[in-house]
Amino acid sequence: MNGPDLIARLQANDATLIRLDITAPLLQSLSYSQIQTFLATFPCVPSIRSVHLSGLDLDTVLSATQIQELLLGIASMQHMQDLCIFRGGSTTLNEEAVAQLLQHNNDGQLTTLLLFQFASLHECPNLAGALRQHASLQRVTLTLPTLLPYAALDLYTMCFAVMPRLQVLQIRCPGGTTQEEPLVSPEGFRVLISSPTITSLYLENCGLLDDHMDVLEEELKHNNRTLQLLDLKDNTQLSDDVLYSMGRVLPHNNTLVSLDLSGVYISPGGGQALAKGMAQNTTLTHLELEGTEERYRNEFNIQLQHDQEEWMKQIYYYLRLNRARAAVDENEKQSINKRAWVEQLNRVSDHLDCLYYFIRQESRFVQGFESSSDPSYLNYYLDHCQSVKDDEHRQRQLEANPGAQMIMQYLGQ
Repeated sequence: MNGPDLIARLQANDATLIRLDITAPLLQSLSYSQIQTFLATFPCVPSIRSVHLSGLDLDTVLSATQIQELLLGIASMQHMQDLCIFRGGSTTLNEEAVAQLLQHNNDGQLTTLLLFQFASLHECPNLAGALRQHASLQRVTLTLPTLLPYAALDLYTMCFAVMPRLQVLQIRCPGGTTQEEPLVSPEGFRVLISSPTITSLYLENCGLLDDHMDVLEEELKHNNRTLQLLDLKDNTQLSDDVLYSMGRVLPHNNTLVSLDLSGVYISPGGGQALAKGMAQNTTLTHLELEGTEERYRNEFNIQLQHDQEEWMKQIYYYLRLNRARAAVDENEKQSINKRAWVEQLNRVSDHLDCLYYFIRQESRFVQGFESSSDPSYLNYYLDHCQSVKDDEHRQRQLEANPGAQMIMQYLGQ
């Protein structure tokens, strides 16, 4: 959409205009008078819920005064729920400017805030204070450059930890360069991980150390019962202690369902400790691992595949088991019929192995097996197995699955 067309929709108060993208190319297509019309019009359109502002080349199109007017216009939007700002090298669109925007936008509607490439957050306490005023925020993303100083985000973690509705927090330093100093101190990390509302926490390439994992182990074992997703991708300064820590956490934690340790060093002992913990865990369904055999600072990494390791096979098995258990539990919550349960279980990888476990361990799935008047889940599943016998390809798959053989042997089939 070009600038004049957008202005026409704004002036017509177009109710279908939900997202507004403000970029330098858009503004370049407008004359000076049209820019003034745009700045005066867009804050008054109540249908706009999402605003995306790019600072890339913005300083070459608008004056500093016009950028400030633009930010005040965004701040005055009473129905804005999502705000995404990419600094893009702009000198005017800095942390202090964003802080002022958030301070003026206090209608309690903002639920999502995404800030990209703001390198001086630690030098702007006003922004942390402005964030804290927005109790309605449910998701916050900070994508930062690397090589920030030690504990640069401690002030912000204290802010995030007390936000009453914050559920998803992403702090990322992408780009391939290792963040050498922890962005959060162990003390700040403890405050953050103790949040009673955050369910998804992404800390990608944040320079975390083993001291942070000691804090994580203590909180996840004893206190935090909220966190469901934890992403520690590319924190390459962590040793394999993180695997031992998580191995000790998993038997005691029943809320974490997804864990990403990509880029963390994996040793055989650490892998075995993780597998041991998985054997006593019933909730973790997604796990990302990608280790290195040797780590050379400022040189290169040699990738090491662990797929054939016995401990990795055990982890895969327990993950599949937990996925099947989660599918069954979800279906029971929804009170769907038994045949639908069978169809759901069929979509779970290696479901026959998992079904064998349920037959042996979960009596509620086989109750009524002897009674034709009250058929069990198992009856329905066996009926399904019988129905595929005429399908040669599916029958071969069934016969080749060791789980199927265990089931039939257990039932005396």
